[in-house]
Amino acid sequence: VYRGGSLIATVNSPTLSYTDSSSLSANTQYTYAVRSENVSGVSPDQLSQGFWTLASAPSGLSASAQAAAAAGQQSVKLDWTASGGGVTGYKLYRNGILIKEVSGGATLTWTDTGLTGATSYSYTLSAVNPSGESAFSGSVSAVTQPDPPTGLGIVNLAAGSSTQSVKLTWTASGGGVNGYKVYRDSSYLATVTGAAIATYTDTGRSGNTSYSYRVSATTATGESQQCTAVAVLTVPNQVTGLAATNQSAAAVGQQSVRLTWSAASGSGSIAGYKVFRDGGYVATVSSGTAYTDTGRTGNTSYTYTVSAVNAGGESLASASVSRL
Repeated sequence: VYRGGSLIATVNSPTLSYTDSSSLSANTQYTYAVRSENVSGVSPDQLSQGFWTLASAPSGLSASAQAAAAAGQQSVKLDWTASGGGVTGYKLYRNGILIKEVSGGATLTWTDTGLTGATSYSYTLSAVNPSGESAFSGSVSAVTQPDPPTGLGIVNLAAGSSTQSVKLTWTASGGGVNGYKVYRDSSYLATVTGAAIATYTDTGRSGNTSYSYRVSATTATGESQQCTAVAVLTVPNQVTGLAATNQSAAAVGQQSVRLTWSAASGSGSIAGYKVFRDGGYVATVSSGTAYTDTGRTGNTSYTYTVSAVNAGGESLASASVSRL
């Protein structure tokens, strides 16, 4: 038996095989020839063929979780070091199961997609050349980022006098989530600790003002993308400046009271103001900040309040004023 033209072994008949185990280099092509021999001498090469040794186990494998925009879109990026000439590709295994055959010895990266959020995955890698598959690399693990929370909903709580409160709720995440981060108008607001606690109340908000909220999930290793933003318009603050004055009457039974008040503050659009007399609804003023209550009985005391209304709801009634 000859390797590269040099005699490496003599095999006695009737043995018809030989294993070359003498310090061969991995991923290297060797040419072998076999010549027969008898008492008359040695024949020319009867068999001559090139063989590749298996590649060494790949090195430098790393795994890093990638950010995902939505649930079910988690991924892990894998990178590794080239195994040298003669390698025709690589095989990637996730949790011991073959998931990808990468063609080409120069391709040294691949991204595993469609993974579950907040889940640990283990990867190994082998190199392939014309003689087969190498031993596995050392394993590496990565924990995917959590899926963004879903089902974000927002409601205005009972109206306050000078500030308003907004309650946020969402669907609790699982799989290693240890809390949530709340963002208002793209700025970090608060951290909610605990995977099962899927609510937060934002207090001290200005009345009649639009706010946008997002929520992300957190684990010990990272933070998810923020969920889709949901906006809310807070209810107006309590109406102020309500005043009542008697108007001159032209005849008996034509008494009237003129009400005026300050316009509601805030950037939102006010749909109108509701006027109440002695606790009962009287009218809605859709334009302006004044109302005349006609047909009142003379020498009679009346008590008035006013509330403001927008798309978010109705404010607290103003402080009352009375007029005789």
